[in-house]
Amino acid sequence: MTAPPEPIGASAVLFARRVVTGPWEWTAVVPALGVAALALVIGAWTGAAGQWSGAGFGIRTRVALALLVRGLGGSLSISENFDLTGFGGGFDGDDAGGGTVFGDDGHFPPASSVTETYTLLPLTVTLLWIGLLTVVLLAVRRRQRGPEAAVRVALTAGAGALALALSGQPSIGVDDIGSGPFAVTVGALLISLAAALLVLCGPEVRAWLTARPVLETVVRAVRTAVTALLLCVAFAGAVVFVIVLAHYGQLTGWDVALAGLMVLNLGVSGLGLGWGVPVRMTQHLPSGDAFHLSFGLSELDRVWGRWAVAGALAGGLLCALLIGFLAVRRSRDRRERFMVAGAFTALFLLLVAVGGFTAGGDSGTVALAAGVGHMRLASGLPEALLFGALWSFGGVLVAPYLWRAVPGGRSADVSPVGGPTGDVPPTPPPAPPPHQPPAPPALPAEPAVIDLGIVQPPRLSGPDGRDRPGKPPKRR
Repeated sequence: MTAPPEPIGASAVLFARRVVTGPWEWTAVVPALGVAALALVIGAWTGAAGQWSGAGFGIRTRVALALLVRGLGGSLSISENFDLTGFGGGFDGDDAGGGTVFGDDGHFPPASSVTETYTLLPLTVTLLWIGLLTVVLLAVRRRQRGPEAAVRVALTAGAGALALALSGQPSIGVDDIGSGPFAVTVGALLISLAAALLVLCGPEVRAWLTARPVLETVVRAVRTAVTALLLCVAFAGAVVFVIVLAHYGQLTGWDVALAGLMVLNLGVSGLGLGWGVPVRMTQHLPSGDAFHLSFGLSELDRVWGRWAVAGALAGGLLCALLIGFLAVRRSRDRRERFMVAGAFTALFLLLVAVGGFTAGGDSGTVALAAGVGHMRLASGLPEALLFGALWSFGGVLVAPYLWRAVPGGRSADVSPVGGPTGDVPPTPPPAPPPHQPPAPPALPAEPAVIDLGIVQPPRLSGPDGRDRPGKPPKRR
């Protein structure tokens, strides 16, 4: 008789007990140590280029740490606190240059604050965290596997991220920098748990996918799209970073460090620009006014000329062909290649949505900052969807024809979708049978001897034992 299944609550308790009592891998703090080491490098590189007076090495390192943990989630906030107790009297809006009255009675309040919030996701830090954690997980997989081990690794990595976020909250004069420890910890937990489950539960996941061919095809197409996206964004980011360093000689250490942290974000914008996606800046002021600026291929032509436009388009074409070649190389049929293009478009749109820069602010007890509003700098989402789909699907359509012209490239099926060949790759010719040695010649068959149980007398046989010819046997 089959035992009844355990209640869900009891199973959760047993799972939590296995998580707590199992061996903890403290090497999972390696990603946090890597981010801390990068913050030390930035603190030493930036020197005294900080905008705050008296920013020493420790302060610069903590500021860099506050920027780095943005790659795990959350937003950066800078609060300016003012103590106006010593200022007697007050003034009206005309004296404030069109601002509002500070206090209800026309006098300064004893204290006020202004908070500015900056939202940015340095994709370089996110990729660094995943890469270091993957190296750790490959070593952990030799000792333990399973979802319990994955949860322990994620919790350890999240604890390291929490320590980084708490350390990256310096106070510089009247400025207090907050790094959002809760959001950073949750982001690190989710990223680390996903990576740990994929590595430590890999055989189970592969076996589960093998039993579901359609889902396995989708996962394989997404994996190819992720590879293509990383290569394209890294290439475009490196080009934009070199251009920035070559054309702007007044960059400080903080500017170079920030450009290095945002190199993959610059790659997303650069790839979009090569495909015709403009970069837009939208700013809304508290007065209700709004400003819109756009930088696309036409603006690039006016700033740097036609050769810059030709270079941007050539880079976009190269990335589109890279998507197509990877799809031809790693896909089994045309349907899977188009799935790669669709997954690439969706992932590119996601990076455009999260890879931008947003700044906003609000005043605390007084309306002290009349210029504080809301600003966003990012590539255009509608254009990213349109041109991303056109270029990625176009690369997948053209790549099979070019692949046939590459020396050593395998023959790709380029017949139309739904044509005579369908979506199944051509069947290879049957292999010739293996060579076998010739069989020896067959010996002549001997006459069959029928034994009737009769014993022949010796006198009827000749000297050699044969019957005498013409001599019938005598009857007795």
